Amino acid sequence: MKILTALIKREYWEHRGGMLITPVAIAGFLVVLAFILVFTLDNVVTDDNGVRFSLISHIIETASKLKYLNEVQAELAVKSMLYSPVVFFVFVMFIVSFFFALGTLYEERKDRSILFWKSLPVSDTMTVFSKYLAIVIATPIIYAAVVICFQLFALIMGTILAWFGGDSGVGFWTSANLFAVALNTVISILVWTIWFSPLWAWLMLASSWAKRVAFLWGTLPILFIVVAEWTIFNSFKFITMVGEYLFEGLLYGVANMKVIEDGGLDFIEASSSLEAFISLEFWVGMIISAGLLGSAIYLRRFRDES
Repeated sequence: MKILTALIKREYWEHRGGMLITPVAIAGFLVVLAFILVFTLDNVVTDDNGVRFSLISHIIETASKLKYLNEVQAELAVKSMLYSPVVFFVFVMFIVSFFFALGTLYEERKDRSILFWKSLPVSDTMTVFSKYLAIVIATPIIYAAVVICFQLFALIMGTILAWFGGDSGVGFWTSANLFAVALNTVISILVWTIWFSPLWAWLMLASSWAKRVAFLWGTLPILFIVVAEWTIFNSFKFITMVGEYLFEGLLYGVANMKVIEDGGLDFIEASSSLEAFISLEFWVGMIISAGLLGSAIYLRRFRDES
């Protein structure tokens, strides 16, 4: 466990830009943008009815009206505000993880650092597994932590705006249930990332195989299968199956982000994102991932340079 922890820390230090700096920079940009929009803009705009009003006054008035909503409406409004940034951060994390997995076993051969790492008493299995865990566990936890901090900022900002409107802003906190929102955020992001394990494993296999341009090795074989199936069978069953698998993972991820029990973001029958781990599709995906990772481990044993 100490070796595995050390290897995951190594992945963090080598990919800190994508794993930590990127989400923090995005959150910081959104915070600055929020301050600019709220506290420096006093534009007068015209609505569809031709009525002119101050934008900042309208925002403050909207925040202070939360106290007039019933419990269900207030919960819907606040939790929608808190959950809305999650999808954006997950999209960024997907791009980061995509190129992380695609380059993790290729770059070490390209710069010949693999010769140093293989001189250490660490097995190829442990090395590849640590890279996989860095993608499916470490990265989503870091992103989730940044998202939770941003959600806390959103609550504070809403409270301040309510103060300007003459309200105490307590409604933002009583309707949010911040602990549950934070827990659901972590679970959802982890479910999304782990569900996508076959994709990460495939990209790592391509990374261990590629001698040049790992991106093409990661994408062209899939494109070739799609084109070949269309040419021979005039169908798109393979890409449809892959798309349905990935989309099902997205739906399981949002199951925990249903705003209220009997409405809101009710996308699927699952009452919890954790139900993804008892579905047949998940375990089929994990078996495929294990096979792909095993192939990547095998290739790493015999490939020392790109």
